[in-house]
Amino acid sequence: MIKSLQIQRTYKNISEFNLYKPNNINEVRDLIEKFGEDCHLMAGGIDLLQELKLGLKIDNLIYLKGVPELHAIKMVGDTIHVGSCVTHHSFEINPIINKYLPSLANEWSNVGNIRIRLVGTIGGNILKNDPNYDVTPALIALNSVAHYSQINGLHRIPLIKLNRKRPPGILTAIEIPIRNNLEFSMNRTLKPLVNLAVSASVNKDSINDINVGIGCAFPKPLQVRIKNELNISSKNLRRLVSNLVREFADELPNPIDDIFASASYRKRMLSVLLERQIHTLACSNE
Repeated sequence: MIKSLQIQRTYKNISEFNLYKPNNINEVRDLIEKFGEDCHLMAGGIDLLQELKLGLKIDNLIYLKGVPELHAIKMVGDTIHVGSCVTHHSFEINPIINKYLPSLANEWSNVGNIRIRLVGTIGGNILKNDPNYDVTPALIALNSVAHYSQINGLHRIPLIKLNRKRPPGILTAIEIPIRNNLEFSMNRTLKPLVNLAVSASVNKDSINDINVGIGCAFPKPLQVRIKNELNISSKNLRRLVSNLVREFADELPNPIDDIFASASYRKRMLSVLLERQIHTLACSNE
């Protein structure tokens, strides 16, 4: 049974709202059908709580912690399904993530601080649509797909398109495809100026299907696919990568230009990071 409570004001700027605690996805969907856009969903609540403290007014809050389907990580065929309410800490220590994407799991141990990793969730990070957050650039580099449940059923949406205008619903999981010879690399050293993640198919002789996720440098995370195949065994690998990176930079839109860095500097650093990460991936099978 879904419980409805009245939450009293505990912080100066937080007004009363109705709290609902569904136990499964069907109950969540029923509440979304009932309230439409007049409701907010919360899992970890790090971002939402800050907005409430700043005076955000809401009428109905759906708390998702009691929905077990949203907290699971499992293999389904050749994909990993990550529940939207999986915390960053659960993600980084999960044996499936560590087996198939060890570089991603290792990088996640550096996301935020321990409080954020223990409470913050993968889905909340994505839906905040903040270009400075880490989840979306990493997962779009892996060509991930969002599972978005609406009143009329479940929809699979490329993750890069999830934060466009959409009907009321709930992000239930992220689907990460796992292919042969998949390698992943992410560089966050220049945050908050730029943040870049790369995945590719890497074997003994070549690297191809390069997919790039970019954060910080643009108003929203950006995905770039690079179809060129690089011959790893070639003595001219550095020249090949340099040419590829030059083409990559030429096709980018103009980055943010602000007091922290110019657009030209951000574009230059994206090129530098991409070149370094491609070399890192090229050496991964040695």
